[in-house]
Amino acid sequence: MKKHPPGHTEETSHDLQADPTYQMTWADCQTIVTGYRVYVLEDPKIHEVIAADGVTKVNVTFATLIPELQSLINNSSVSATVKTQAQADLNDLTSKVDAAQTSISGGALSLINLTPAGWPGNDIQLQSAAQNIRTARTDLAGAGQDANHVIQLLGA
Repeated sequence: MKKHPPGHTEETSHDLQADPTYQMTWADCQTIVTGYRVYVLEDPKIHEVIAADGVTKVNVTFATLIPELQSLINNSSVSATVKTQAQADLNDLTSKVDAAQTSISGGALSLINLTPAGWPGNDIQLQSAAQNIRTARTDLAGAGQDANHVIQLLGA
């Protein structure tokens, strides 16, 4: 059993700066991780925030691409039937990008505010955010297929 300075127990907060030895600091760090379950929250939280940021970055790329594809459709010399099909694909692409943004809207911010003290109750929020990210990625993959199809249709 590890020895703590007077007044320092497992039930009190861990003041790492007050630990007189490296070994006591290390033991306190291990207790913080295992005793307070930081790892079950912080690791997935970080990954999900990064994934949500990735979805946002892809959405920004699509926001640039959509007007360019619209311009290609408008200025294309392909038949009206092909233009109509390309426009339908672009409309689908736009709705998928919007859906992806809606899926992750506010998710990263709500995750950042989760604390280990809320565990295991806040696991529901982690699972929900992970599902929303998967949904957004599926939408963006479909949007990418739509973009490729528009380009193929127009021969661009």
